[in-house]
Amino acid sequence: MYLKFRVPKLNRAELETAYEDFSNIIDTLAGCIVYKGTLSSGVEIAVASTLVASSKDWSKNAEMSYWKKIDILSQVNHKNFVNFIGYCEEDEPFNRMMVFEYALNGILFEHLHVAHSNLNSHNIFLTDDYAAKIAEISFLPQDSSKSKSSGDNESAYSTLPPLADVETNVYCFGILLLEIISGKLQYLEE
Repeated sequence: MYLKFRVPKLNRAELETAYEDFSNIIDTLAGCIVYKGTLSSGVEIAVASTLVASSKDWSKNAEMSYWKKIDILSQVNHKNFVNFIGYCEEDEPFNRMMVFEYALNGILFEHLHVAHSNLNSHNIFLTDDYAAKIAEISFLPQDSSKSKSSGDNESAYSTLPPLADVETNVYCFGILLLEIISGKLQYLEE
C-alpha cells in the first residue's frame, strides 16, 4: 500500500541501530512494544513496534487501521501532541513501526500520585509564561483551635493536618474545575 504522507518512511536497519537491536524497551502496551533510541542525527525517539511477527497473523483490518493512524498522525501539528516523526513498514521480515519524539520526563501517570491536602486555586501559581505550578506552602494547620499547646511534648509537626482523604481530594478538584469553567469564586463573601 502506498500513500503520500507528511512524514518519512524510515529504514528498519536504521531504527534497529537507533534502539540498540531491540534491547532498550521502555514500555509494553496492548499490541506493541515501545523502544527508546537515538537516530544518527542525535534526535531521541520512541519506536512503537507491533508484536505481530508474521504477515499471516496481521489482518487486513489491522493493516487498514495502521495506515489510517499513520495518515491521521502525520497531519497533527500541535504543541501538546508528541511529534510523529515517521513510520517503518516491511514485509520481509514483517514489521510495522511508528516513530515518535521521545518524551524525556516519561508519562503523566508517573508524576500524578501525590496526595494533595487542599488543592485549590490559591495553591496553584502561574509562571511568567502562565504554566501552572502546584504548591502547598502553608505552615499552619487548617484549624488552629486543634493545635497543641506549647507545653505538650509532641513535635510541632503533630499540629499539621493529615493528608486529605480521597473524597476530599475529589471534592477540592471538583471545586477547582468549577472555578475554572464558571469563572466564579468557590464561595461567596457576605
